Amino acid sequence: MMPGEPNFPPDFMEPAPAATLRTRRIGWLERRVIAVAARLGAVAPATGLALAVALAALAHGQASAQDAAGRGEAVQRGQQKAGAAYRALQQARREASRAEQEFLEAQAAYDAARAQADEAKRWLDAATKAREAARAREAQAHKAYDAALDRVDRARQAPPEK
Repeated sequence: MMPGEPNFPPDFMEPAPAATLRTRRIGWLERRVIAVAARLGAVAPATGLALAVALAALAHGQASAQDAAGRGEAVQRGQQKAGAAYRALQQARREASRAEQEFLEAQAAYDAARAQADEAKRWLDAATKAREAARAREAQAHKAYDAALDRVDRARQAPPEK
């Protein structure tokens, strides 16, 4: 241990919540001040009391300074985490904006493709009707042709008219 370093009890540095650590530090320092004041009080009661009060104030100030430094570090860590979280939020917003734009473009392309498909379906339906009508005309023409050939054949086979 270095000179001037506080002589903390062994369990002092065990992991504990910040409030518990602060209470431990102050409690230990107060006990230490009381012990020193008791020793000094045996020599000169008025001086011992004044010194005890001064040591108590010093110990409380030291604990407060340590707490302030700890709070400063905690605030800095919190600010760093908040900054990182804000950057992540901004990135997520940009990605959401891009995704929204991509969705709108895909929806527009889908609508255009659907309109084009509807137009192609109408064209197909019209072509199908035209094909069916053409086939029907072909069948009718074929029937008329067969009838005409039958008349020609009958005319050849029929005896001449007198």
